[in-house]
Parts: sequence; C-alpha cells; structure tokens
Amino acid sequence: MRFGFLEYGLGVELVRILSIFHILYNRILINLCIYVFQGQCVLLFLV
Repeated sequence: MRFGFLEYGLGVELVRILSIFHILYNRILINLCIYVFQGQCVLLFLV
C-alpha cells in the first residue's frame, strides 16, 4: 500500500520551492530597507 507517497513527494517539492521564495523575499526586503532607510531597517531585523 503506497499511501501518501505522491503527497510526500509533492510536499517535499513544495517546501523546497517555498524556502527558495522565502530566501529571495528576505534578500529583496533587506535590499529595499537598505535603499529606503539606509541600513536602519536592517539593524532592526538583526536585533
């Protein structure tokens, strides 16, 4: 009985794709904060 095999594979791919988008989103957000707030927003994120 191969219950959940396909769902598990799709779940792993979905998690990997979401993690990639999360990293890209964080980089874009930090770059925008550096551009707009000249680094002040990044200091808030690091704290």
